[in-house]
Parts: sequence; structure tokens; C-alpha cells
Amino acid sequence: MLRFLLVLVSVLMPFLAAADDAELYAKAPPPNSAFIRVLNAAPELKESTVSVAGKSFSKAAYPSITSYQIVPAGNYVVTLAGKKTTIKPVAGKFYSVAVQGGSAPILFIADAAPTNPAKSKIYFYNLSDASVGKLFAPDHKTAIVDNVKPGTKAEKDINALKVTIDAMAGTEKVQSFPQVQLKRRVGSSFLLAGSKGQYKAVMVENSVAR
Repeated sequence: MLRFLLVLVSVLMPFLAAADDAELYAKAPPPNSAFIRVLNAAPELKESTVSVAGKSFSKAAYPSITSYQIVPAGNYVVTLAGKKTTIKPVAGKFYSVAVQGGSAPILFIADAAPTNPAKSKIYFYNLSDASVGKLFAPDHKTAIVDNVKPGTKAEKDINALKVTIDAMAGTEKVQSFPQVQLKRRVGSSFLLAGSKGQYKAVMVENSVAR
């Protein structure tokens, strides 16, 4: 009986190893791929189904940051909430398509990928009408990024640590994100949205949908 079990295990081992490999190593995207996500910063779009380059970002709530989708590089027309723009994603690059409130145009924003293996990367988008957006670390009494103007973004490499982060519109604290675990070689994104004092903020750890 023991001999039979040993033989059975030896037969199954290659299949078990293959199963582990399938979980550990996700399929690589095609070489001509770009990566696109959607930022919904339009208060009137409480929940919107968005399609970009044939990929669906279904039910993107307000405010929200979706995962990146893998798309072929090329030229695409994006139409959303009566607005239209042309985007030209380049292979190997990351982008955010941002829809804002009112008559503001759709933004096509290039996102730099994390490159420092010892650091975490912060992305902050001020898509509100606040004249200044800021990310503040209250425990350290310091700004992570500051003076971010409407319709723009800031990126910064910082140490990988656990930290409370406040998203601010001027001097107003809009949302506190307690004890965010920042990870090496991983990006975390923050979005500030809204107008006339009715501000909201959201945070996600960057990811690619498979």
C-alpha cells in the first residue's frame, strides 16, 4: 500500500507543480499592449457603464478609480456623457481616462509606472474645482503631495510603510484613509472630485484586470 501511494504521488507531482505555476505566473499581455483605466469624477454620473478601446468598465460609480484594462496600442475615440475625445495609447504605457463634471473635457492622462524597487508610488488626481488639492500625513505632520491644481495630477515615490493619509481640498479635510499599507513597487491612487464645497475622495491600490 505504501509503495502504491509513493507511485501515485510521483505521478501527480508534475500536475501539482503546473497548477502552482498557473497561480504564481499570470499570462503575460501581448507585446503590443497598453494599460488603460477610468476615473469617474463626474457627480452627475452616479454610476456609469464606460467602454474604452472595446473594454468595458461597467458600473464605474462616482467617485471611482477602476483597474487597468489591457488593450492593443492604437487610436480610439472615447464618448461618455455627451463628451468625446481621441486617445492614442502607446504599447507598454499606463493611462487614465478621466471624466469630470459639467462641461469639462475628458482627460487622457499618462501614468508613470513604479520604477524604484525600494519605494511605493503615490498618484493624486485633483479633478475637483478646488484651487489646491493635497495629500497630508497627519501623524507625520507633513504633506505627501501639495499644490495640485484642478485638472492635474501629482506622482511621488515614498517609503513603503503604513500611514494615515488625508485627502484635502485646500485646508478642508475631505476624507481620511487610516493606516494605508503602502507596498514596494506598487502604486496607490487617490482621486479628489466634486465642486462648490461638495467634495469626495477615493483611494485604490493600483491593479491590472486579467
